Amino acid sequence: MTKEMAIKLARLDGYLTGIVALNGQINDYYAGAFLLNVLNEETIESALTTYFAPNCQINFLNKRTEISLRKLESEIQGFIADNLLGKKVDVIEATILSDRKKYIAFKVMDMIDFVISENESASKSSVHEHVHKIEAGFEDSSSNFTFFCISFYDQVLVLQFMKPSA
Repeated sequence: MTKEMAIKLARLDGYLTGIVALNGQINDYYAGAFLLNVLNEETIESALTTYFAPNCQINFLNKRTEISLRKLESEIQGFIADNLLGKKVDVIEATILSDRKKYIAFKVMDMIDFVISENESASKSSVHEHVHKIEAGFEDSSSNFTFFCISFYDQVLVLQFMKPSA
């Protein structure tokens, strides 16, 4: 990973972390981004298992589903803000919150493009038009996580989200 790519990835990770920090119960929410190197025939699930192995055991909850890169923007809106500084959505005008979620998701998509385009090997043809959505939990944790995995060249950009169950 180049220095410029590391900076853009860190910016995306920090942006996601800052967004979920606006929720009132910050320990119930998580968002972040990281990069995986996927070797030859390795699956995304095995790469995620290897990534988390030093710290915890990951348990996949279902088969991965594929969504389009275009649908990713609307999918991540559901993880951005359920409340704002502890105030439930019904207190905040719903259209204002919806508009803000759309804007933030759009900015996240821009940052994803910046990270991917920084990879010299990642031509437009090497970026998959599908995003792998994977649900998982961790050993000794009651929280479930959603991973959105975007493959390009031999790497996978992972967006990881956690929010309380409804």
